[in-house]
Amino acid sequence: MLPGWARRIRDQCQAAGIPFHFKQWGHWAPVPAPKRESSLVRKFWDEVAGTEIYMEPKGKKEAGRRLDGRTYDEFPRRKAVLATSESSLIHEEFEFE
Repeated sequence: MLPGWARRIRDQCQAAGIPFHFKQWGHWAPVPAPKRESSLVRKFWDEVAGTEIYMEPKGKKEAGRRLDGRTYDEFPRRKAVLATSESSLIHEEFEFE
């Protein structure tokens, strides 16, 4: 995923008061522009941000889950859990701040 997509979703969630959870970058992670040519770093066009971005294949674990210097672990708060004896289905309602 390119950073512009994650930032746009984060910003839309914050504007709407909806919790945002950023799980991870995936295999590719954003990196600063290389000072010298690197065989691994690739330049991409981030159409959401309207700019070039450099990314490097690092693997999910090393790429991590930080977006703009912080982690986002937000989830909606559980308001109520209802269950019926006729069904094993559970209905959960969530509350957004």
